[in-house]
Amino acid sequence: MAYSLHPSRGFLIEKMQPPTRQDVGLIKTILDKHEEVVIGIGSAGYSHEPQEVMTAGERIEVLDTTLQSEGIDPGRYIIVPVENMPEATSWVAQVMMMTPRWDTFYTRNFKNASMFATFQRQHNYQIETVDEQKPQGDNYGLISHAQVNASAGHSLEKVLNKHFFQSTICAMERLGIIDRISTIYNRKAPAKSAPYHPNRALFLGGFQPFTGVYGEQNGHLSNVLLGLSKKKQVVIAVGSAQASHQESDPLTAGKRLESIRYTLLSNGIQPSQFYTIPIQDVPANAAYSTKVVSLCPQFDAVIAGNDWTKQLFGEGRYEILEVSRTPISGSNTPLSATRARTLVMETIRSHHKKDEPLTGSTLQAIRESLAPLLDKHALNILQEVGFFETLRFLAYAKE
Repeated sequence: MAYSLHPSRGFLIEKMQPPTRQDVGLIKTILDKHEEVVIGIGSAGYSHEPQEVMTAGERIEVLDTTLQSEGIDPGRYIIVPVENMPEATSWVAQVMMMTPRWDTFYTRNFKNASMFATFQRQHNYQIETVDEQKPQGDNYGLISHAQVNASAGHSLEKVLNKHFFQSTICAMERLGIIDRISTIYNRKAPAKSAPYHPNRALFLGGFQPFTGVYGEQNGHLSNVLLGLSKKKQVVIAVGSAQASHQESDPLTAGKRLESIRYTLLSNGIQPSQFYTIPIQDVPANAAYSTKVVSLCPQFDAVIAGNDWTKQLFGEGRYEILEVSRTPISGSNTPLSATRARTLVMETIRSHHKKDEPLTGSTLQAIRESLAPLLDKHALNILQEVGFFETLRFLAYAKE
């Protein structure tokens, strides 16, 4: 299947605590109008409280399971956690940075509509307010009440069928969420349920940019393929998600998510085989690893190419899939994102006049210099999201 370099996308933000039939209906409505939908998981930092029981990572996994069970192609949606911020302007800016490109914002929340309308001209998107409002209520309280009826001999899925899909409840049971609801709402000790084995590897990196040539067994791309050879899925956690427009971190997290996704899909890796999750930095390393666990679907292995990652996720808690940096084809220079950025800036300085947009000949020279480091599909999407133009600006910013 050929994937578009610039698809039409709708965007919505919902907490999905948990996803309801109405949520899925809205997603289907958006997909009737757009090629793809970006789904923001709102209040991503909140969990283990009444009405907000699930972590963002659990909500992503449950929603993904539900959508696929309802026949929605996973190649048509992208699920991204969206964290809260106290100030509206900062929050909208963060959302724009953390999400892949979209052109229409759909919302039931008129406060959100007002905030996004303020920056509509600056970012060039449309806003569609959804008249059908989501019922106000405590979904987890509803599930807790249904547990009583289910214990009387009725199927929990059947009791809750009006509000949720069976696949949603089954996924929550598998993850231990149903037991957690009972603990939070009924003050019962957690049941000793069967352990959940996610069969999933975490791959954490900056991906500035996503390196590797398909079939050459090098760079980030080969590490993803290694993970998929050992596990059913890979969670690609895009670190330093708050950083952009500087030499070490030129791309926003949203553009990195998009470039990774397009590169993998265009090389035949199935959309059901990976997640892409932005992770903003926090001051303490121990807190950072906890944040990664909270925002990502559960994993039992970690792809690690440096001691820092091994230290954060090692010590017997996760299986470590060790990788090493490979040299660029035909040389002894290690293949790295740093080397890719350096080559782009060196090529720009030698082929380009400072105050002009990049010419076709300069772009061709850039692509030729990067051919041993980046897959052809990665080169296409990086040009589309403005990676080369950003580095053009940075190449002369200090002069």
